[in-house]
Amino acid sequence: MTNLCWLLGEEEYSNFFRCAEHLNNYHPDVKDEIVWLKGYHPLRYQTKTYDERISSLRVFCQQEQQFLESYHWLHQLPEFFKPKELFSVMGNKQDQEQTEEMLQGFEITNDKIRCTNASALQALIPYVKLLLQLFPEIKENAKHALS
Repeated sequence: MTNLCWLLGEEEYSNFFRCAEHLNNYHPDVKDEIVWLKGYHPLRYQTKTYDERISSLRVFCQQEQQFLESYHWLHQLPEFFKPKELFSVMGNKQDQEQTEEMLQGFEITNDKIRCTNASALQALIPYVKLLLQLFPEIKENAKHALS
């Protein structure tokens, strides 16, 4: 913290936090001009809206990402997609249906995963991780079905 104070100057550092407190919900338009605040210190950050329904695919390991991408493609091709075959290794029909339901409501775009709501996303992340740990064959089944 003292290094940051030294770089920005102690007064500018304290002014930044005092001013930022009031601007946290402010989303300025990107302009070519510098925005000056009280004390003639330029605004050096810009906030962006946080969407709880979206997360980076990086929360999943590479194999989990590949599974989700394969599953997403398969889900878009219903004539080739047979979830019963994909999840047959689970054995229990109720578990298979629950897995199908959990994996229905997500989209993948630009290395981001998006669910219908925040709670669906928060449930999906650990579910996929546990699913692929318990049934690693599902990854191969999805990859095979896609090819």
